[in-house]
Amino acid sequence: MRPLAVALLIAIPLAAADNAVSTAEAQDGWILLFDGRTMFGWAQEGGGNWKIAGGVLSFDGSGSGMLRTRAAFSDFSLKFDFRASSGADAAAFLRFSTDGTPQDSGYELRLGDSDSKNPAGSIVKVLKGDGKLAANQWHTMQADFNLDKISVTVDGHKVDGSDGKSKGGFIALASNKSAVDFRNIKLKPIGTHALFNGSDLSGWKSVGTQPAKPGKGIMGKLGKVFKPGEGKAKEADWSVTGGAIHGIHGPGQLESQTAYGDFVLQIDVRVNSKNKGHHPKSAIFLRGDAGKMETGYQVDIENEVSTGEIDGLQKPRFLAGKDNEFFTETIAVEGRHFEIWINGFPVNEYDDTRTEGPSVKREARTTAGPIALLAPDAEANLDFRNIKVSALPKTLGGHPGAVAEAAPPPPKVVTPPPAPTPALPPTPSTPAPAPAPVIIANPNQAKDDARQAQVSKLTQQALRSNDPAEQAKIYSDILSVDPNNVVAAQGYRDAQQKIELAREQQQKDAQQKEKQTQDEAQKQTQLQNALKTGEAAFLAGDLTTAQGQVAIARKIAPDDLNVRNLDARVSAATQARQRVMMLAGGGGLLVLLGAIALLIRAGGKKEPYLEVTEGLEKGKRYGVTQEVVHIGAIPQDGQAKNDIVLHDPDRMVSRFHCEIHRQDTKLFLVDLNSANGTFLDRHRISPGKPVRLKSGSQVTLGGACTLRVGFEKKKKT
Repeated sequence: MRPLAVALLIAIPLAAADNAVSTAEAQDGWILLFDGRTMFGWAQEGGGNWKIAGGVLSFDGSGSGMLRTRAAFSDFSLKFDFRASSGADAAAFLRFSTDGTPQDSGYELRLGDSDSKNPAGSIVKVLKGDGKLAANQWHTMQADFNLDKISVTVDGHKVDGSDGKSKGGFIALASNKSAVDFRNIKLKPIGTHALFNGSDLSGWKSVGTQPAKPGKGIMGKLGKVFKPGEGKAKEADWSVTGGAIHGIHGPGQLESQTAYGDFVLQIDVRVNSKNKGHHPKSAIFLRGDAGKMETGYQVDIENEVSTGEIDGLQKPRFLAGKDNEFFTETIAVEGRHFEIWINGFPVNEYDDTRTEGPSVKREARTTAGPIALLAPDAEANLDFRNIKVSALPKTLGGHPGAVAEAAPPPPKVVTPPPAPTPALPPTPSTPAPAPAPVIIANPNQAKDDARQAQVSKLTQQALRSNDPAEQAKIYSDILSVDPNNVVAAQGYRDAQQKIELAREQQQKDAQQKEKQTQDEAQKQTQLQNALKTGEAAFLAGDLTTAQGQVAIARKIAPDDLNVRNLDARVSAATQARQRVMMLAGGGGLLVLLGAIALLIRAGGKKEPYLEVTEGLEKGKRYGVTQEVVHIGAIPQDGQAKNDIVLHDPDRMVSRFHCEIHRQDTKLFLVDLNSANGTFLDRHRISPGKPVRLKSGSQVTLGGACTLRVGFEKKKKT
């Protein structure tokens, strides 16, 4: 034990009048839920004023208040003394979840007579109590929940019932504007199954340390020849002696062949020591990896030093247990919450707020694993007995009419007939009975308990929060109260890391958005430059440059109307030049004959036109004299223009509806993806696909107006 601790700590007998568990009760599995001095293990929910004085937990009747256990239980016997004012509206809620109201998910055990249909001792909608109890007097209440069977005993009067709504959950004390007092709040897990049958090691597996790998080369081979036994795993010696599992000659561990996630474990432990001043070490491992030494949560066993400590995570508030005598340890595990009792007295409570992961040394772990007993070294001399476990259901609480999901069935343990055990003289492995165990208390316990309660409350707030900034502040507050809190320090680092990652992501998003904006502006600039340069080159007759600029513009914005118009004009001019070049390549006679033919043809050449046959401009004619004629409902939008504007009050004609392309005397109609379509002789044409027009063709735009295609001889000038 630490010298400072020796100076500050004093011994206090465990057995006391109130709020205590006797040695016989502890061996029978009873634990204290209220230690008589603090609210350790309880969470206050709602308002109202709770106080502790003279070993009594009281609610003064101001408003509504509730205290909830932070540990969850499945099947149990709960007993307590209570004293309520006349007509009190008070209750205990049992087997409920934190989702929804306790009345809906659990059971309401009435403690007052404000409800005539459910007097004190009644469980609402399940069973009715015997009658009214005297006000302002102490009464003893016991509630037993075993699977679906429920019974309530008040001052020796028992009533029974059954209900399958909930198979497990939390316990709470509540009052609504009524004064009520509590003391001697105790609980015994029932419905447990034995992990150890008291006769052999059925259901258990020995795990040892792996041998060291041999060296390489000739020395490694020689080592295998002269030390053949070193190739085997080192295991401890485990046996059954006097109804207890006896472990010696470690290192090694004995683990259950069944995995457990959320559960309540009870076990009697004895550490046998030869020297009075030497306290051998051991541990119980929870949620570890099957077949691997010392994995999972480590609950220390080192009497007068660290028994009840969750190694590296949370120290016990009391040092309990003595060498060479059995003590009873109870461990409740639910999700990320752990509670530990030694000889029925609450010594530790812990919430693991770290990030979920496989390694308990660095992360929280909620997945199931075996329960393992450790023999840490060659001097180990340990005994374990009365090993019982109660698995919690996967879902806590329930709702009316529901059948809650039960915990997994226990494994079958074959119990062979016990063999007679000869009487043996006391030895280090079978020591003589010792006096009643003691706990070692801290005179500054009240301050420590208040600090622990504040840390526990802040830890719960951090667990409920999803905001890293809020979590960082809460963990900083915890560290200001408890600078050595390892969990808070890790939680603060994790929260700061999340904040930094979020800040970096915001910067990346902002940079990406800015880059996208710059890229889009650059594309628009390139597009306008390409259109401007291409238009100028086209007008100057530089078709090669015009084609290159059109290609650039088409790559940036292929569907842009200005790009499509310029592309069509450049293509038409290029085709016309190619025809001229072909003519220029022939002989002089051919040129002459061609020129004569063109003159003759020109004399009788017919020019195309469009005549409005239906619509507001009915009878109006438009000559098709350009290579591309643009038709739509507006004159101009930016650089895009229409050559023929059709007025349409019903807005059936699109702003840029269609185009007429002319190649010599041939005409082609192209729909520009108009909203209401372009029709040729009452058949809708596909957008972007040229369709040949003939004399007399009827072109209808959106059903609003119709243009007839015609040809007439060009007048001589």
